[in-house]
Amino acid sequence: MQANIFKNSFITPEAHELPPHVRVLTTTRVLPDASKKMPEALSVQAQPLFPLSPRGRGCPEGAGEGERQTFYPSPPAPLPQGERGAEHGASFSRLNQIRSNEIHWPPTSHAKGAALESAFAQCGHALHHFLPTPPLWLQQVHGIDVVKIDDSISASVMRQTPPVADAAVTCTPDVVLAVLTADCLPIVIACENSHALAIAHAGWRGLADGVLENTVRCLVAMSSSPTKSLMVWLGPAIGPAAFEVGEDVYTAFDATRDDETASCFTPTGSSGKCVGKWHADLYALARLRLRRLGISKISGGSWCTYSDAQRFFSYRRQRDEKRMATLAWISGGRGQVSGIRNQI
Repeated sequence: MQANIFKNSFITPEAHELPPHVRVLTTTRVLPDASKKMPEALSVQAQPLFPLSPRGRGCPEGAGEGERQTFYPSPPAPLPQGERGAEHGASFSRLNQIRSNEIHWPPTSHAKGAALESAFAQCGHALHHFLPTPPLWLQQVHGIDVVKIDDSISASVMRQTPPVADAAVTCTPDVVLAVLTADCLPIVIACENSHALAIAHAGWRGLADGVLENTVRCLVAMSSSPTKSLMVWLGPAIGPAAFEVGEDVYTAFDATRDDETASCFTPTGSSGKCVGKWHADLYALARLRLRRLGISKISGGSWCTYSDAQRFFSYRRQRDEKRMATLAWISGGRGQVSGIRNQI
């Protein structure tokens, strides 16, 4: 009962999808209920970290409309508008979303991270209650640069001046790596047999230019682990049925000369002939590149941020600055989240 309530609060990988020492949380568009306060002392062995709020069991009509952030299980089955969970009566309709039109979403990614932290604080659930340390935001630019965090000093510097990068790697426990997305693909990479972790923000530009290759190269160098020991989790991104692209994206991946890459694109013409538009599969493109690097343990990638408007922000759908955060860290047993996987 307790664990099921906990599962209704997060997107997080299944236990077999990443090593047991790695923790990952992905926010959606729903914030924790402001009426449910975090207990000061919480036993992770006895009760859920983030219990389902009273409002989560169905709030009165007009009890608040808009967008908020929360966590859901991984992989969640899409819920029709207003559908209730069978066991707990948990409703994820927009009637259960508190107002967020007062939240200012600035244009730069690291500032969006600060806005997300502020949003959590405003609803009475400071983000640090969910994490062992404050997240390390990046100045994301759809590039391929990777920042290495190798000690607490560099983490402290990063919090003061977020680096311009779209990926980060670390071997330091309890350092929370973070990327923000709204259709782009968040990717978590971990060493199965050593404490090394990476996170990457991979849109089509970053994938085509080599952000995954750079990230894996840095992670292998930092950990001295072979690529075959790496495990990868693909977070929520736009699905292939919704991601229509043009010639620029198709040629950026060199699909005209690479049959495997071309198979990740479906022509949109009714007769199946190329008319200059394709549906691109970001998940398939990422899996292909990871397999070519020698990585076979790849999981996740079952969502569509565009089509699941109830759960996710989508830039292509909304054309605004709202984002989800994917947060990953190596568990060092610090704070109340150390037993998170036992609760799922």
